[in-house]
Amino acid sequence: MALLRARVVAGDADMRAATSQAMEAALAAPHDPAKVLADVVEMRARLAEVNASHDTEVWEVKLGRGRLLDIELMLQAGALLHGIIGKRAAPAMARALKRNGWLSAEDVSAIEAALTLFAAVQQIGRLAIDGRLDPARAGVGVMELLCRVTETDSPEALASRLAAVQAQMASLIDERLGTSSETETDHG
Repeated sequence: MALLRARVVAGDADMRAATSQAMEAALAAPHDPAKVLADVVEMRARLAEVNASHDTEVWEVKLGRGRLLDIELMLQAGALLHGIIGKRAAPAMARALKRNGWLSAEDVSAIEAALTLFAAVQQIGRLAIDGRLDPARAGVGVMELLCRVTETDSPEALASRLAAVQAQMASLIDERLGTSSETETDHG
């Protein structure tokens, strides 16, 4: 899946072209859907174990179920399953997966809204404080900016919205990819 976002950035023109063609051929080759899904479910389970503490921290928008990394893993798995190459950005992958029917228009709309919301929280948090956004450390001005940018009335309302979107994305991802308990039931 790492090849989906890879690009050649060094070397002479012939080497870059040959490397790009080899990567595209590897991505375009048929992949066993069961293996791809099993690998992604296993990867999600390992990430969930390592990042379990983030699932209770609503302001953590990158790591944890239904957050940025989880959404990107789902989109990359879908792109690999459907031979979608040349799409590096998550929204472009989502739209391509809609065109081939793996995602619905509603799914894509929800994914794009989640990505926009999470990116705003992540970027403002990175600019304002060192580390993960913490409303207590961020200060009133930062939280007012976040509420304005996300069109939310208050930090409490934004926290509720983040939790709801994270749950919505986790549910969508589980639906598309399955879960480790389903994989164990199917294969164990």
